[in-house]
Amino acid sequence: MPCDDMCGHQDSKLTAHGEPIEEAAASVCLKSPDQIIAVGVNCGHPETVVPLIKQMNNIDRDFIAYPNAGVTWDAEKQIFDSQGQSITSFIHSYIDTGIKYIGGCCHVGPDQIRAIRDIIDRYSS
Repeated sequence: MPCDDMCGHQDSKLTAHGEPIEEAAASVCLKSPDQIIAVGVNCGHPETVVPLIKQMNNIDRDFIAYPNAGVTWDAEKQIFDSQGQSITSFIHSYIDTGIKYIGGCCHVGPDQIRAIRDIIDRYSS
């Protein structure tokens, strides 16, 4: 069954677990080469997406990104630190970096997803 591999991350270089993002993605692709159709990042700040994807540039898969709205999880308080921001200003750079699948995670609601779709449609035509 085809699937994607998205890594949570702690900064613009490492997964949430602490491995270099490119090593983690490459490892998953090697273990399931016929199943993994895309690699990418999930639930991180939108500013970290492009640097992370660029580190995976040598992996022969499509790229996927589902950033959050620029919020940070406070594990001690068990809350996000803010309401976030719109991620739409990042979409052109995601497309230019080669990201094929773009969505959103925490604090990215339906209105932003529609705006992302509109940006992609206009940018692609």
